[in-house]
Amino acid sequence: MGRGSQRTWPTKTDKIRYQSLPNYKPAAIFHVDSLISKAMTYSIVACFAAILCMCGLIGNAVVTWVLLIQIKLNKYTVYILNLAIADFIYLLFVAIVMILMVDQMLNSRSPTELTLSALEIVYDLAYTAGMFFLTAISLERCLSVLFPIWYKCHRPKHLSSITCLLIWLLSIILSLVDNLICPAPSFMRGTNECTVIQIFTSVLTFAIILPLMLLSSFTLIYVIKTTSKKSRPPKIYMAIIVTVLVFLISIIPIRLLWVNLYFKVLSANAYYVGLFFASIYCTVFNSSANPFIYFFVGRQKKKKFGGSVNEALSRVFKDDDTEHSNDVYEDPATGSDVHFPDMNQEELNSYKGIQLKRRFPPSNHSKIHQGKLTNVPDEFDWRKTECVTPVGDQGQCGASWAFATAGIIETRYCVEKHVLVELSKQQLVDCDMYDDGCNEGHPLNALVYISNEKGIMRNEDYTYLEKKSKCLYDETKAIQFSETDFFYVTGEDNMAISVAQDGPITVLIAISEEFMQYSKGIFDGSCPGIINHAVIVVGYGSETSGHSPDIKQDYWIIKNSWGEGWGEGGYARMKRNVNQCKIASEAVSVEFTVA
Repeated sequence: MGRGSQRTWPTKTDKIRYQSLPNYKPAAIFHVDSLISKAMTYSIVACFAAILCMCGLIGNAVVTWVLLIQIKLNKYTVYILNLAIADFIYLLFVAIVMILMVDQMLNSRSPTELTLSALEIVYDLAYTAGMFFLTAISLERCLSVLFPIWYKCHRPKHLSSITCLLIWLLSIILSLVDNLICPAPSFMRGTNECTVIQIFTSVLTFAIILPLMLLSSFTLIYVIKTTSKKSRPPKIYMAIIVTVLVFLISIIPIRLLWVNLYFKVLSANAYYVGLFFASIYCTVFNSSANPFIYFFVGRQKKKKFGGSVNEALSRVFKDDDTEHSNDVYEDPATGSDVHFPDMNQEELNSYKGIQLKRRFPPSNHSKIHQGKLTNVPDEFDWRKTECVTPVGDQGQCGASWAFATAGIIETRYCVEKHVLVELSKQQLVDCDMYDDGCNEGHPLNALVYISNEKGIMRNEDYTYLEKKSKCLYDETKAIQFSETDFFYVTGEDNMAISVAQDGPITVLIAISEEFMQYSKGIFDGSCPGIINHAVIVVGYGSETSGHSPDIKQDYWIIKNSWGEGWGEGGYARMKRNVNQCKIASEAVSVEFTVA
């Protein structure tokens, strides 16, 4: 089974005549009497195929070396590395087959059946693995575009490595099944087993692999077309598209011809030898082309030769993680240029959802919070009171403002009524006229809305949909408030007082690529750019550094809205008293009386 055809060339069988229907595996060439008179012609063709294999071997070896030695592997380049290894193995064994073929034609030395079987199994599994790796690369990039929040925050850390291992195991199984259950004699007779394998291969290629590649390619093309000039797509996008295009052009037509040949739609006598060598050149070209694609996509156009091969390849593979993270976007609220992570503006909006302009009169609805405690605890964690609801997941909706607003009210309500109730974020998304649903919002605007409505529904009565919908607020099912007031909390000292004295507070922060990739510990990354995300401070504390036992690092405990798969079960610890990620720039506390 191969990336383009199940069996790319003839195989073992005893004294197959050219006039009979041949099985397309290597050994058949060694025994076809009609080819002896044309040994020189076929030897030349085979030699050129071997030379092409050598070029591909060098290219894939360079790619493997660059990825293993020069570049730190990431979730994309793991697939590319395995694809290069699979292509290298395939080309190596095809070159061996071509050399053995020339030797047999010129010197009448035939390899043993065991040798041929081993060659068939190895290059068959390598080519099958290559097909799967190319599909995985396309799907990986497509998923990152279609589901950015899941991809950045919830995607399993070792998914790429596990997928590669499964691909190799699956390729080994398919190759063994293909070559052991359907050997050459059975293939020639068209046994039921071989027919089932042919049908399975055709379905796998044309009903699964081909649609997935086309879908992912069209998605990437759409992203490239719709991306603004300031948000230049990574070079790896173009490399993936060209690689898939080469595969489709060079392999799919050949695969169709082989399927037709097996079911005797074509005349075997007229097409077999030509189709055999066409398959060799197309499949070898496909396996050899990727390194050259990477080079030409990554080269510097202004340089005469595009720089060194190492620089060009590094530019492609590093582009997705580093170069693109420095792209500049214009913030619509301020008109200034802001540096954002490896996402276009629309994707980043799914993470943030914070508008900088508040749509309420501040003097009528807020006041500065003044701390009342004189002895502030060294640490405090509202999670220990069992008055904090489970971590939510805003999904592909920029509703962090709604989650943060509902979250602080949930804890205050629990403290007053001694019952933990999850409140409706969807009501805020749908009904808050001061904010704009999944596009943007602000906790203060949401608090003004709740104050005016004097109530908010429970989540069980108005569940979260991950999109804005028709407002279905039902006052009879809402938790009613007779009085609502909220406060700006200025400075991190007052923030700690407010958290310990009154309850969790909402804060606005500037998120970055490093913040999105946070997994555990005290966050030590940078947060350039503007405020663009809302979270809840549920506590604070200090931790002794393992390197300096005498030095303590103060931290905040924040509750995010990216699901429990992000960070420390959906929470993060951030440095305290340094205004990390602008956490102290806009903090809000709330007070209310339940009606």
